[in-house]
This record gives sequence, structure tokens and C-alpha cells, in this order.
Amino acid sequence: MSQVALALVLLAGAGLMVRSVIGLLRLNPGYDPYNTVHVNPGGLLGGAENTLAARLARFADAQRRIAAIPGVIATGYSFKGREIQVSTSPGSLPTRLKIEWIGVEEADPLRVLRVRLKQGRWLDRSDAGDGVPSVLVNETAARQLWPGGESVGKRIWQETSYANEPPKTDAYLAWLRERGLNTSMMGRPYEVVGIVADTVEYSGREVVAARYAEGFQPIIYRALEKVEGVETAECCLFVRTVASPATLYKPIVHAINATGADPMMPMFFNLEEALRAGRAGHRTVMLYLSLFAGVGLFLAALGLYGVLAYSVARRTREIGIRMALGAQIADVMRLILGQGLALAAVGGLIGIAVALVTARVLRAYLFSVSSTDPVTFIAVASLLAAMALLACWLPARRAARIDPMEALRYE
Repeated sequence: MSQVALALVLLAGAGLMVRSVIGLLRLNPGYDPYNTVHVNPGGLLGGAENTLAARLARFADAQRRIAAIPGVIATGYSFKGREIQVSTSPGSLPTRLKIEWIGVEEADPLRVLRVRLKQGRWLDRSDAGDGVPSVLVNETAARQLWPGGESVGKRIWQETSYANEPPKTDAYLAWLRERGLNTSMMGRPYEVVGIVADTVEYSGREVVAARYAEGFQPIIYRALEKVEGVETAECCLFVRTVASPATLYKPIVHAINATGADPMMPMFFNLEEALRAGRAGHRTVMLYLSLFAGVGLFLAALGLYGVLAYSVARRTREIGIRMALGAQIADVMRLILGQGLALAAVGGLIGIAVALVTARVLRAYLFSVSSTDPVTFIAVASLLAAMALLACWLPARRAARIDPMEALRYE
């Protein structure tokens, strides 16, 4: 029973990890990672002049220089901002989401990554001008802000405005006054012009897979403009190439240094390798758990077979007497199978109880499956039941073949 219980615990863990790896392999990251590199060009944030305008000018210059390198298909850049609170109407309950400032048109990182545009249009240079800023939102943000409704053309309001943000337009102030709203307390509005697909977040070389329980993070994309509030601490430069991007690392470094940036060595992260690295940890855990589960299953089957084979040998005379008194082969089979399957059933119930508790340890490694996934536990229990049936059937068949006369002369 202990062997069966331990085998079920190991099988449950292996089953959960197998399903997680399958989920990761089927996961659509939301972008095309092939022949694409993420460059962390920290040197572009420094230089002789370090104002916001100078930083943006260096990034635009770097983008143009890199785009001119033979073998480069497209390049774009973005700056990841902080979390902000937005509402779908003035005074409504706010929703927390991340803001990301992106280049537009030929410098659009979403188009470099080939992120799918689900609805509406892309941002362009006119969206970085005066008036109500146009923004893109990802699918998760659209679902949270307007559940089951149309998103393109709607407006959202940022609850916490930047202290040095440009003054609100006269048209917007008039809109607030018409509705009797406090013009000094309202945040700045944004107009949604498009919805893009959700994308898998990543950090360095390791993908941070969107958790089953948490889902993808809601993001709002705003065109880069020279206004206060643009956060440039976390910058991303994306380059798509014809062949392997590793062959162009040196020209990219030269292009960045030519902009007058600080002479810092950029960090290159191949997105295809990043996705593969993000799955490596799950695959390793799955491999070891599957190996231990296979050994545990073999030992449990061997243990059940050994116990029942020993029992049949000890009860040879009893079985012979039963058959001499009229017991049929089916009766003997039921007797031995019942004894073995009862042991397996008790061990299985203990194993399920322990597995439900210990599976929580794997939560950090699970993707798109819960630690109490019923499909996994049913499949594992069925596999263990089949193994137990086979281990019990062999001794039962031997018992059914006992000759009553030979058994009566036994000992």
C-alpha cells in the first residue's frame, strides 16, 4: 500500500508537469520570436546631454542607423512605464494596468515583433501631437475595461495624472463642464484606437509565462512624445533580421555607439532562445518527476505481484480444497484479484490525499493547469489501476491453474 501511495504521488506530480510543458509548447507568445533580438541599450540613456528630448533623439538616431544595416528587416523601441489607474468614465471604479511608451510607424516595436492587430489601427506620428492622446490596449485590458463590449473609439481616464503634464485642452475642459464635473480633479483622457493581441512577458533570457490564475497583464500603449511623465528607465530595442541576429551584434553595437551614447556594452537577448530557456526549467522538472514516477510505478507493480504471488504459494492447499469442493476458476480469480485490488485501492486513496497536498509545491512550475487538476488525477489513477490489475492478474491466473489433487498432496 505504501508503494502504491508513493507511486501515485509521483505520478500525479509528473502528470501535472507533463500537462504544463504541453501547455507551454502550445502557448502562442503573441509575437514572432524567430530571428528577432531584444537589445538592452543602456548606453542610450546616457551621454553628453541627458534630457528627455536628447534621450529620445538618440533612440531615434539608433533606430535609423540599425535599420540601415544590411540584413536588418525592421527595428523599433519602447519604454516600459509604471502601473497606472484608469477608469472608463469620470468617477467610475479604476482599473490598474501598465503603460508602455512605444515608437510609431517604422519605429513601432509591436510591428517589429509582428504582434497581431485585432481591431482598429496602429499608432502613427499624429498620435504624438496635441489633444487627447490616442492609445492601443491589449486584449486583456479591453476585456477588463469593457467586458463584452466594443473598445475601439472609447475613452479612458487616467486617475493619477503626472504633475507636470501639459494643460488640458479647452475642448476637454468644456466637455467636463457640460457634465458638471470638477475640471481640476479629473485625470487626462486617452482615446482607444486599436486593440492588439496579448503577449507573453519575458525578463532577460527567461520567459515569465502568464499564469493560469493570473492571466496576461493588461497593457496600454502610448506613442512616444516629448512630455513630462515618460519613464525611460526600462528601455527595449527590438531588431528583426533576415537570418540569425547573432551575426549582426557587432554592427548594432557600432550603430548605437555612433549616436553619442555612453560606451556601455549592450545586452542582447535572442527571443527564440528566451522562449526555449523559459521552458527548460519545466522540462527538467518534468523529466526527473517522470523518471521517479516510472521507477515508483515499477516498484509498486513488483511489490503487488510479489505479495500476491507469495500469498498464492502459501494458500495453494486452501485453493485446491476450494476447487475440490466446487469452486470455479472465476471464483478463484475473484478471490486473488479482490485481495490485490483492495490493497491497491487503499494505497491509491492514501496516495490521492497526499498528492493533493504535496502538489501545491509545484504551483510555481505549473502553467495552464491547477495543482488539483481532475483530468490529471483521473488519468494517473486509471494508469495505476491498470498496473495493479496486471500485477494481480498474473498470480490470480497461476492460482486458477492449480490442480486440486496436486494441491491436496501439497505439504
